[in-house]
Amino acid sequence: MKTSVKNKPDLKKEFGSGAIINSNKSEIAAARARKKAQVKEKERIETLENDVGEIKALLKELIGKL
Repeated sequence: MKTSVKNKPDLKKEFGSGAIINSNKSEIAAARARKKAQVKEKERIETLENDVGEIKALLKELIGKL
């Protein structure tokens, strides 16, 4: 059984587990989109860091051959 959370009509509290559930579908979709964007940005940053590391290694190799 669920009951509404005081002053938050989109939130429902489940008695058995005590979990708070958001019933607003657009908020849920927006949260998922934000999470996906954060993961994508983190992956992009990791890729850039790896690329910079490779460039540094190549520069050191070039300098060593001079």
